Amino acid sequence: MKPYLLYPSVYEKNVSFVAQDDLYVMDLESGNVRRLVHNMGVVCENRFSPDGKGIYFRLLNGSEVPVSEVFYVDLKSGMIKQCTNFGSQTTSIAGFTSDGMLIASSNIEAYNRGYTELFLIDGERNYSNLSMGPATDILFHGNITILGRNTRELPHWKQYQGGTHGVIWADTSTPGNFRKIVDNGYNINSIFLMGQRIYFISDHEGSGAIYSTDTDGGNLKRHTDPDDFYARHAYGHNGKIVFSKGADIYLMESPDSKPVMLEVPLTIDQDRLGWVSHDPLAYSSDLGLDSTGENLNLIARGQGKILNIIRGPVHTIDAGAGRIKHMVHIKDQNYGAVHDEDGEDAIAIFSSAGERIQSFDIRCGIIYEVSPSPDGKSIAFSNNRYELHLLDVEKGKTEILSRAIDGKICDLKWHHSSRYLAYTYSTTPSSSQIRIYDVREKKEFPVTSQGYKDSNPVFDPTGHFLAYISQRELDPVYDKVAFQLSYPMASRPYLVTLTGDVKSPFTDSMHPEDEKIDTIDFTGIEHRSVPFPMDIADYTEIAFADSTLLSLKFPVEGSMKYYLFSRKEKASGVLEAYDLRENRLKTVASSISGFAVSSNGEKIAIAGSENLVVAKSSARDIDLSNSDSDDFSKIDLERIVVSTSRKKEFRQMFRETWVLMREFYWNREKIENIWEKVYIKYEPLLERVGSRYALSDLLRNMMGELGTSHCYEMGAEITETESEPIARLAADFSPSPEGIRLKSIHEGDPTSSDEKSPLRVPGYSIREGDILVSVDSRPVKNLFDLFDSLKGMDDKTLMLRFSRDGREFSVPVKPLRDDRHIRYRSWVEKNRKYVHEMSKNEVGYIHIPDMGPSGFNEFFRLLESETRYSSLIVDVRFNGGGHVSELLLEKLNRRRLGFDQPRYGNRVPYPSYSVSGRIVALTNEYAGSDGDIFSHSFKLMGLGKLIGKRTWGGVVGINPDFNLVDNTEVTQPQFAFSFKDVGFAVENYGTDPDLDVDYPPHEYLSGKDPQLDRAIEEALSG
Repeated sequence: MKPYLLYPSVYEKNVSFVAQDDLYVMDLESGNVRRLVHNMGVVCENRFSPDGKGIYFRLLNGSEVPVSEVFYVDLKSGMIKQCTNFGSQTTSIAGFTSDGMLIASSNIEAYNRGYTELFLIDGERNYSNLSMGPATDILFHGNITILGRNTRELPHWKQYQGGTHGVIWADTSTPGNFRKIVDNGYNINSIFLMGQRIYFISDHEGSGAIYSTDTDGGNLKRHTDPDDFYARHAYGHNGKIVFSKGADIYLMESPDSKPVMLEVPLTIDQDRLGWVSHDPLAYSSDLGLDSTGENLNLIARGQGKILNIIRGPVHTIDAGAGRIKHMVHIKDQNYGAVHDEDGEDAIAIFSSAGERIQSFDIRCGIIYEVSPSPDGKSIAFSNNRYELHLLDVEKGKTEILSRAIDGKICDLKWHHSSRYLAYTYSTTPSSSQIRIYDVREKKEFPVTSQGYKDSNPVFDPTGHFLAYISQRELDPVYDKVAFQLSYPMASRPYLVTLTGDVKSPFTDSMHPEDEKIDTIDFTGIEHRSVPFPMDIADYTEIAFADSTLLSLKFPVEGSMKYYLFSRKEKASGVLEAYDLRENRLKTVASSISGFAVSSNGEKIAIAGSENLVVAKSSARDIDLSNSDSDDFSKIDLERIVVSTSRKKEFRQMFRETWVLMREFYWNREKIENIWEKVYIKYEPLLERVGSRYALSDLLRNMMGELGTSHCYEMGAEITETESEPIARLAADFSPSPEGIRLKSIHEGDPTSSDEKSPLRVPGYSIREGDILVSVDSRPVKNLFDLFDSLKGMDDKTLMLRFSRDGREFSVPVKPLRDDRHIRYRSWVEKNRKYVHEMSKNEVGYIHIPDMGPSGFNEFFRLLESETRYSSLIVDVRFNGGGHVSELLLEKLNRRRLGFDQPRYGNRVPYPSYSVSGRIVALTNEYAGSDGDIFSHSFKLMGLGKLIGKRTWGGVVGINPDFNLVDNTEVTQPQFAFSFKDVGFAVENYGTDPDLDVDYPPHEYLSGKDPQLDRAIEEALSG
């Protein structure tokens, strides 16, 4: 089978391309194919050098810290050299100067990850910023400079028409005076020059096709038809044009000739699709114990694993062509598992040896959770459609027990009698109720009142009690930064007596007997809830072990490190045990992430940050870092072998991605109309996928058919080669005749250690203009050397030697892992100072980088000081989105009604943080998602003028709940946002500013900010 072919380029009779992550070149005359780059990482772009003697290519490496750099391979000798050394994921080939020098685009000097600028790479291994603002492509035609802004390909969002659509700028008349020459409001990419015309791909006629214009943007001509598959990765030279479509490469002998598919004599290297071993802990989930507590079960990379906690073989439960998604122990050492062997979620029962006993074809969407009854006759499960199902194991039939409207049904727990099933039922999008279903009477009973957030119901082994977690005792905490209150700790466990004659163990000297109760008295059950005598905290999970309630709680932590797509797992939990007989609370273990209890209540499996132990349920004060003791045993995870077939995984991941979108995409009618056709269109290409990167490309193209925002596929294991991160100094250097000159040092608040460059070392006076001589005695002759010397050196003290006025001196410096936050703070402080000075201290300035924790921090960091000015500029340019816009808009919507006059000092406005004069908002095409929502809401609320450019236009939100088997995150646009004035029209368009102000390349060159200047003018005009 021919491989999945990408990224063609052409020069004379040679065509280069990428297959299975490697770079090849093909002679069009002989048909011979030669591999130029092998096993270096992922080659994901390439261009012939202007003289045709070699090929520049972009190489992507690293799993935890992905990095892309530009390399060059000589066609004659095969020698490869590295051209950039930025340590940035965004670095790519932007173009070449008229004399053949490379220009790369990167965010190396930007505060924003998505902000890429152009850098000239010279022959001395140095670079210089061209200072033209955001750009991805640059071309030169005589004295004309052509710039591509936002011209990256968007396979995951076809027919994109928002504010960040591709635009081609050109300096065609007066040098230094750019104007837009191609701006059709759609995707534009693959820009190249040939003859007297500019060529590019656009999808403004429905699908990606190749077009060209004169160098002034006139005389538009189409060269390929808008077919079912997009034309992609186009490039031309000397009349010939190549491009990719589907998984093939096409050649046009002239711009007006018919494209012909190239027959490339390559086949997939099957060895690269073979079996691979994995670390089981890196892909583990569904930790559980059997009824005796002697055997542990978990899922590792889509395989069920069962092992004795001490010794013996490890048995595997495998789903064939599918993936094991959930796994639970069932009666008699059998196990129930959710799998997708046939492409849809189903349930099967396996023996402890891994043999399949029964299979049930469910086909009711995505199964969230399964819970077998103690007698093994039934399996309850819930799904993404907010349904609760019951599977009769003997008959193989299912029935729906309950349906919710505003959220999922979860936390399924059985009574020991197998008659009653307790669960969490969503009553509103933000509240839930504990309910119990009586299987015999086929009736649902509420246990708790509505209006609160109740969860995690568990029956005690005797049937006397039901415990649950509730957030119903509110005790607000005063915020330390802004005048507001919050509820960082709002939950604790509650206990319900299940019959009217059972007394609370907290208030009566009587204690429950060991005799089991098989029935529940629902009359007045909502009045029989009492709280455990435990502190209010953040409880996440509870379980009974005999007469002891085990509870997992977490300390209050900042949200920055766990926000959105972070893969950090909380391992700061504390496991506590409350003994109902003794009415005493004790600590079991600390620094854990989760736990599971055997059904006989004798053993607990505890997951720590780096290890897994099984302990006696009576054990207390367990130190997970210790060796084995009488109370617990560490699980030897090296006994677990996980080996998977890449080819099998690729097919399973493709199907699962498609199913997830079918089940969660917000517009049901659209999915029903096109999604089956999309599957039929893209599924045949799977056979040609020979690498994880090619699978990512296929998945993104498939999801892009929906033409909707937030269709992401992120964090894939696209390469096994690692990258070494480059430490940062929060400073910029430039080449000079004397050496590497310190051009600028970045800092925000000079008194904050987190906001200033590591070069600001007390007792040492490093100045801009100093020459860097060496790093740890390693000579630094160019910028490439500098970055090379900083690889892997974050948080390590280095000795930097500088020269000034003929005198050398050394400075101990501790570089940072990332300096983007300092660059950001420096940019904000520069803008704030500029606004204050230009307005003569009449206007304040706040920038909001996103609508998540970082943006929340920035807003409140400056809110009080900047609202003391008469007017205010709120800058949301480059806002990365999130979900806190409504919280910030509430503050900005405050109208000043009065003030408090203290005896000493200034007046204090009422309400606090209110603005007495005008509020102006700045936005641009890079403000998206909740940044879109903020911008449009700012106008709707009449807060003031919105200035800048039309926003990104992506407001169909996501809930990133699902990872593929290799931990890749795939997102489905689930929540479409509608405004009262335009409905759903902000999606794939954005919101228009009241005052449209461009920011052309020549303004960046001159160091001006016309958008900020216009905002100051507007703020002062009232």
